[in-house]
Amino acid sequence: MLLVNGPRETVKSLAGLDLRELRPTRALCRRVFETGRVLVIPDTRREAVAAMTDLTSDRDSVAGLTAFAGMPVRTGDRRTLGSFCAFDAVPRTWTKVELGILESFAATAAAGIELRLSRFMAARAASLSEGHSAVLRDVARGVGLKHALEAIVKHVERHACEGVGSVLLLSDDGRRLQHGAAPSLPAAYNMAIDGAEIGIDGGPGGTAAHLGELVITSDIATDPRWANYRHVALEHGLRACWSIPVFASDGTVLGTLAFYYREVRTPTDMELGLIEDAAALAGIAIERERTQRTLVDHATRDPLTGLWNRRVMLHHLNRRRSPSDELAVVYFIDIDHFKLVNDTLGHRAGDALLQAVAARLERITREGDVVTRLGGDEMAIFATGVTNRQEAEACARRLLHALEAPFELAGTPLQIRVSVGVVIADPHTSGETLLHAADKAMYRVKSAGGNGYAIFDDMPHASRSSA
Repeated sequence: MLLVNGPRETVKSLAGLDLRELRPTRALCRRVFETGRVLVIPDTRREAVAAMTDLTSDRDSVAGLTAFAGMPVRTGDRRTLGSFCAFDAVPRTWTKVELGILESFAATAAAGIELRLSRFMAARAASLSEGHSAVLRDVARGVGLKHALEAIVKHVERHACEGVGSVLLLSDDGRRLQHGAAPSLPAAYNMAIDGAEIGIDGGPGGTAAHLGELVITSDIATDPRWANYRHVALEHGLRACWSIPVFASDGTVLGTLAFYYREVRTPTDMELGLIEDAAALAGIAIERERTQRTLVDHATRDPLTGLWNRRVMLHHLNRRRSPSDELAVVYFIDIDHFKLVNDTLGHRAGDALLQAVAARLERITREGDVVTRLGGDEMAIFATGVTNRQEAEACARRLLHALEAPFELAGTPLQIRVSVGVVIADPHTSGETLLHAADKAMYRVKSAGGNGYAIFDDMPHASRSSA
């Protein structure tokens, strides 16, 4: 009996022959499977049979195998699994009784296969269900996104017939796919496809993300959509790939999930269902992580400028731990005559100015500095690594100078002036007290006409910046 699964053939039962004798006649057995029909040949030496190329090319190797009869092995839903075949050493006419016996054997074999398959599928379904639940539990517990995606990929790999998986995530600009998780793929391959562009020839995931649908590549070596990545895939022994988009609940693409095989092949219905479920799980994990990130941003970020908010500033001020030779300095910044911008150009222009000022402050500050919008047109910087008062003043002057350059608002240049209050943080002073002190120093500058800085101490130290 010969069972067939796609391009694979497996001899499951053999009597009266050895594999060497069976080899040239397997084409006939496969012909029965492919047609799903009974095939009876009284004399293979005289009848021209399209599937007999192996026989006619090597007569000596089939000496003694002349007559052939084959029955398809079918399931109850008429799916053909393979063929049950008989041979004879001499030409003969197969009787109805003999063919009936052969048909009975084929039916018995099919029933046995179906029983075993049903038990196997029940065990697989239980395993899949448990794996599915385990992944959902991980996501619900809030494990990191990388951990969750790796768990999803490994879950599918356990049931995907030697396939290896990968999740790619949509970049912030929506134009590329970036590495998410691929625990079983070579690191060199992951690096090569990281940043793959989304498009019709996007290879591993880019095409699926572009089309928003499943893309099956049964042979990477010949698929034109893999032109940009074919060499690196084949170099690592990857021959087939099918990729599916990962969607958010609103239908937008979050990334792609792909599975690779080291042989040319197409997916089975079971494998397609498996990767569709995995893509849905990946979508849940990615959306949950994004939701958590959004909640954190809402709690810690200013929604207009994207800067940290007052809460974060106070957290850093109250937890400051600087080396003894470093000072922690707070700069309190207020835009002079900001109300005039809103009144003359409109609140939209005012918002755009605040965003531009925030972006410039982030560019000119050092790594580790905390840049914050406190509210309205007030911003603050908590700077560490300053070694003395003179350096703190020098930083204030550089800050004023950096904000002198005009800002472009809707194509119109706008020059602003700012008032800056400076306080050198004492390690025993609370964050609220420090902000209040810096605020008082800033108002000293305001009362003197603005456009300068003042350090909070017993004697105001204001310095007007050059116009």
